[in-house]
Amino acid sequence: MAGTFQDRAIHTFKPYWWRLPHPYRTPFIITTGAALLLSPFIWRRLNYKPELLPPPPKDYKYTYHHADDDSAVLALPDGRKIGYAQYGDPNGKPVITLHGILGSRLENFLFDINAKELGVRIIGIERPGMGWSSPDPRPLRERSVLDHAKDINALAEHLQLGGYGVIATSGGGPYGLACAYALAGGAGMPKLKAVSVVTGLGMPDMSQSYPASVVWLNKNLSLRWLIKWMFSRAPEWQLCLSDEERAEAMRKNFDVNNTHPADLEVAMHPRQHDWKRLFLCSTRQAVSQGWDGFLDDAAVLSAEPGFRVEDISSQLPVQLWYGMADSNVSPKVGVEIAQRLSAGGNMKVELHMQEGETHASTQVKYQRRILEDLSNVMQL
Repeated sequence: MAGTFQDRAIHTFKPYWWRLPHPYRTPFIITTGAALLLSPFIWRRLNYKPELLPPPPKDYKYTYHHADDDSAVLALPDGRKIGYAQYGDPNGKPVITLHGILGSRLENFLFDINAKELGVRIIGIERPGMGWSSPDPRPLRERSVLDHAKDINALAEHLQLGGYGVIATSGGGPYGLACAYALAGGAGMPKLKAVSVVTGLGMPDMSQSYPASVVWLNKNLSLRWLIKWMFSRAPEWQLCLSDEERAEAMRKNFDVNNTHPADLEVAMHPRQHDWKRLFLCSTRQAVSQGWDGFLDDAAVLSAEPGFRVEDISSQLPVQLWYGMADSNVSPKVGVEIAQRLSAGGNMKVELHMQEGETHASTQVKYQRRILEDLSNVMQL
């Protein structure tokens, strides 16, 4: 048949077009046009092959497999138990570290090398219902982030700490601010000397990385099942698998081409295989008693904290570390905490906003400096 492609197409489909009922012609044109526009994207998606990092060598010698050796339990007067672990220099300046969401005492082994070199004693404590810490039997409506400050004070007294610092990371952020409010120089208790909040969550009324509607739903409705589903579907939370199988699933889920450069830098670090294995050990510990500890923790973080940031002691050094490219915790949180501390008269607040750094890269790349700066202002 002679003629252009357009002529041949019209000649072929014209009979069928006139048979098509008139009301269906416009939807047919729209649907066909959309299919033609989306076809290249769908084709690329179906044929896309992610670029993966290489697996660890078969003879790789992991260095973090003894992270549990320095763990212990403290029995409290109310019958609960607190799990904790100590790393770094046992004779150094004591720093109590507060883990993130779905964390445990074991993740604090990440500080071990730098802490030994800097003369810092790391004491990683677990929150109720996670790791070796007993659940808090009270109703959630009676709990707040201030409760954990009491556990931290009990641990400081048990270890006979004359003074200490606190590092609160990610989901531990509000608990660190609660310590700053409740434990700074109280009579008859070990004295809190300084607090460092590293990519930490803020108060419930501060900026969030999630849409306001999601934050409202989590605060006002019981979404425990949804939160558990969101986390448990990730490879690292498939606890029916061995740590080796989970590590391989994580590797296959990590696409170099779709990863922020700062996170990629961390993922390609020579010790990244150790970090991943420690992370997997810690996450398994976090839900060793079930998911209720984490779900309760999320609910407490969404509840009213029981204090104002402005009322934190004006004499307590508070250091804030945030990554400008953090998609987990809004970097605006650091600015808002600093503003509220300043409004309360605190002239010892330090705000460190790291350009181009993410949630993970801020924690990893600035760990030594975080320890150094905190140690310098503790003045024990």
